[in-house]
Amino acid sequence: MSFIIKQKIKGKVYLYEVVSYWYNEKKRPYQKRKYIGRNLDDKKSETKFISGDISTKNFGNIFFLE
Repeated sequence: MSFIIKQKIKGKVYLYEVVSYWYNEKKRPYQKRKYIGRNLDDKKSETKFISGDISTKNFGNIFFLE
């Protein structure tokens, strides 16, 4: 299982990929972290809404087969 975490160091936010694995000799879980890069989009973490009409339609799974 892997996931991405954010770590704040000296006011800057960095991204790391964390991979969990099982160590058989000690019979316990461990995590490996891999540096991805600096998070440049963390200035304002807001959800942006696009104004306008958005419509969705559900044709079902059979529509694409025909």
